[in-house]
Amino acid sequence: MFTVMVDCDVSKGTDRQVGVIAQELEKEFPELVSTDSEGYKSVAYGKLTAVLIEAIKAQQSRIEAQQAQIEALRNRVER
Repeated sequence: MFTVMVDCDVSKGTDRQVGVIAQELEKEFPELVSTDSEGYKSVAYGKLTAVLIEAIKAQQSRIEAQQAQIEALRNRVER
């Protein structure tokens, strides 16, 4: 899991900025993080989309399996 950061400087009238911590993301998906010659890290957000879609699919499968278990348990209790 990685942290999502939200940054907004109301005094300067800037819009909110949303991002992830590159160092945390790099532990799981090093191919999504690059480091420049000065050591600054950046995230390839375009490639992160595929990772997030797959995570949602996996999560949905777990939800559906749990829902089936809940229904089975309800049926047992109602008998």
